[in-house]
Amino acid sequence: MRLSTFLERSAHGAWASLLVCVFCARAFAAEADLPGASTPVKSAVPAELQASMPSSVGVGSTANGFATVAIRCPDAIQVNEPFVCELNVTALDALRNVIVDQPIPAGLEVVGSSPVAVLHGAFLEWRLASFARGEQKRILVKYLAKTVQPVTLCANIAAEAYVCATTRITQPRISIQKTGPATALLGSTLTYAILVRNTGDGIARNVVVRDTLPAELRHADGTPELTFQIGDLGPGEEKSIAVPLQAIAAGRPCNRAQVETSNAGSADATACTDILRQGLAISKTGPRMQFFNKPARYTIVVENTGDTTLRDVLVADRVPAATRFVNAPGATRDGDLVNWTIPALAPHARQSFVITLTSSTAGTHRNSVEAATREGLRRSATADTLWKGQAALLIEVVDVEDPLTIKEEETYTISVKNQGTEADHNIVLTATLSAELMPIAATGAARGNVAGQSVTFAPYPSLGPQQVITYTIKARAVSIGDARIKVHMSSDLLTNPVTEEESTQVY
Repeated sequence: MRLSTFLERSAHGAWASLLVCVFCARAFAAEADLPGASTPVKSAVPAELQASMPSSVGVGSTANGFATVAIRCPDAIQVNEPFVCELNVTALDALRNVIVDQPIPAGLEVVGSSPVAVLHGAFLEWRLASFARGEQKRILVKYLAKTVQPVTLCANIAAEAYVCATTRITQPRISIQKTGPATALLGSTLTYAILVRNTGDGIARNVVVRDTLPAELRHADGTPELTFQIGDLGPGEEKSIAVPLQAIAAGRPCNRAQVETSNAGSADATACTDILRQGLAISKTGPRMQFFNKPARYTIVVENTGDTTLRDVLVADRVPAATRFVNAPGATRDGDLVNWTIPALAPHARQSFVITLTSSTAGTHRNSVEAATREGLRRSATADTLWKGQAALLIEVVDVEDPLTIKEEETYTISVKNQGTEADHNIVLTATLSAELMPIAATGAARGNVAGQSVTFAPYPSLGPQQVITYTIKARAVSIGDARIKVHMSSDLLTNPVTEEESTQVY
């Protein structure tokens, strides 16, 4: 490249150029060889070339506002001997499009260079691209002297000096996480956690979080959508939001939260929770009526009607004061309390218990039972039993004289005893005598009436437990034979009459 080219670039204001020359007075033979100009060489300066440079050399240097350039050549060389010149360029500012030219003096032949130069007629050219401020680059050129005349080696440098200012480009990135319990009980309060984070390196502007509530969850203020104004979030900054909600329906609601910004986009996150129903039911069944001193067997059924396992279920049956405890398999007793324990009752499982009581006290006695769980559920049930006595009427008919002769009289004694534990009412006796006998009189606990072969007594109002009433019937023997008397007894209890028969022989 010629000097006029540098001057032309400088005139346009895009380039700055520098020219430096050094005069070589004598020939100096270099010990190292460089590759030819057409042969690629390594850019790094070979160590043997550096070692070949003498300490006493011709030096020329110059500087301007953007670079310093120095040329070092041997101060003396011999004709037909190769020698090496060194060119050092140091940037005082940041440079680009750096071009170094060296005219080839008459009487010198180029043997090679490092880095490899491009030959333009009588010029060597190196394009060194760009320099950082303070950076230094070294060029080695190997020549062969063909004349005994002194030679002057010069170098031209042209470059664009430039200045830079760095602006950091940032980008905010918004993210959101939502977490909550995997399960919750119906009616309980559960808390979801929302975490909004700026994972970028810029400021996220006008950050707003909207939390849309499913039908199974309710906030204290009753609104179906919650809005949280966060404002700006710096790089790496995060904001936590706690959202307490009440589970008002069973199911698997998914709670979705969305974050929006004015410059970092939007994001959403969802947390799902199984809303489980706790349920406990208890029932008790037993006889609606039982007689005194008979066993009454009650069955208790405890059922888990919910979706979660119930723990430490205590079943406590209270024995009524008017009854007596008989047995309860698997239970423990504490006074009038009979207790069973269920360690764990799985969802929809049930467990049964039996308690047997008895009583000799008339009336309706209520047997109560309660089930309670560790989770706080309580349920109760009752069974009412009417306890009463049982009337048991026993009738006996006895003849005083047996056998009889014609015209003799016979007295029949009729006794009725209530062997039971309850009174019987409206006891009615009727008697029928066979043809061998003729009834002539009837007396006793109730008024009697004789009509033909029949005797009827008025109803006896009430016969208490263990009480006895008696009746008598007098009859006369009228014919020979096996005479019979049949007595029929009925009452409120005995709707189907009981018959007692007595035989008397007549001769």
